[in-house]
Order: sequence, then C-alpha cells, then structure tokens
Amino acid sequence: FYLLGWEINGKLAVGKGIPANRIDLESFAIAANICDESVSTVSGTEPRYRCDGVWSEGDAPTTVIDMLKACMNADLDDVDGKLRLTVFHNDLADVAADFTADDVLGAFEWRPATPLTESFNVVRGIYTDPSDTSLYQPVDYPEVSETSPDGIERIFAMDLPMVESPMQAQRLAKGVLARQKFGGTFKAEFQATAWAVQKNSVVTLTFPKLGFTNKLFRVAEMSLRVDGVVPLVLREIRLRFNFLIDRKSVV
Repeated sequence: FYLLGWEINGKLAVGKGIPANRIDLESFAIAANICDESVSTVSGTEPRYRCDGVWSEGDAPTTVIDMLKACMNADLDDVDGKLRLTVFHNDLADVAADFTADDVLGAFEWRPATPLTESFNVVRGIYTDPSDTSLYQPVDYPEVSETSPDGIERIFAMDLPMVESPMQAQRLAKGVLARQKFGGTFKAEFQATAWAVQKNSVVTLTFPKLGFTNKLFRVAEMSLRVDGVVPLVLREIRLRFNFLIDRKSVV
C-alpha cells in the first residue's frame, strides 16, 4: 500500500503512487503468506513477522522501505521493470540453476569468510514495547550473541522501532548474526546460461578448482549485459543459517 499510495479527490495523498503494473503483486502475496505463518514462542504462538508504526510524508522513501524490510527479513529489488519483494525463508529445494566450471568465464574471486575486523558477534537494539508498563516506548530486546574468536566483543546495533514483539526482534537479530557469520562469496562472470536466475535465486556450483561439488549459494548481485555475459556475486548458504532464520520456535 505504501508503494501504491492512496488518492483523495484524484490526488496522491499518501505513499508513492507507483502504478500497479510496475509491482510484482504475486511476490507480495507470497511474502504476506510467509509473514502470516505462526511461530512458537515461550507463551504460545504469534505471526512470524508483523510491522507496526507511524511515519510521515516527510520521511525519505528509502528510510521507510528499509524499516519495512527490516521487520520481515526482506529484500526489495527491480526485476524486469517490476518491484519484487522477497522474504528470506527456507527455499533450498527450489534450485534455479546448477552451475559448473563451464559456466564460469575466466577469472574468479572466492572469499571464504568475512574478515574478523569486518564481522560482529553481538546483535542488540531496541523494539517498541506496547505493554501497559512501557506504553509504546523503545526498550531493549534480548540480545543475540556468539563467542568472539579473539575475545573482542564486536557489536552490531539493529534498532527495530516498527517491531512490537521481543521474540520477533530476536528472530530477526539471529538471522543477521548468522548471515554474516557464514558468508563466503564467489564472484565471477558467467555465460548466458546465468540468464535463468534472478537476484536471491538459490543455485548450486560445482567448481573443481575450489573443491566445490553442488555447493549451495544464493545470488547476491547480478547484472545483464548485451554481450550475453552475466556478472554474478554468489553468497554461500549453509544449513545452520537457514535453520536459524526459519525454525518455528525461539530459544
């Protein structure tokens, strides 16, 4: 609704006013269903993702969209001229392409892990507490942490002002921590067979030079060129990461 906007007397009053034919409505329906899934909490169940809050027309669209994406572990991108919404979930069975070394053109770059100086082992921040005690004031949600390899605590601040559930905030924080911990990246130019994939597609790569056999990746970045060459950045997927963000309970 924010992208579509709302008119009063034929004039755009709220939102961006993007035509419906410029929005991949099916992707939004799929995302809504994922957000509506019930997950277990210590006190019962709740929808997987919810977003509650207020913003003004004076707020930058990028800020508003980033806040909405943060509430549901999502990405918004432009595919074939339409805005597509992707809520990350366990879709490893839906492999879009099985790449081999024959698909890779020339040089490649493999970074097996995020450098320690660029990583973090603690995620903390605030959410909006709607209880009678706090009356919709920002309070800390339970932080998510792992032991630092060198004993130095590195903190990533992730505030979620449009989240009203501490359990949801913690689920989102776990996903962020896991995503940067297991984030090997493979960067190369691929032949035109890579036109079969889109950003965020799940793919496999068999690449003997690095000992890869049907290794799972997700397309993190891509572009299409008129010469048929497709530059791709693939981000490694490990099962532990998907378990952390998609399990139906919160520890």
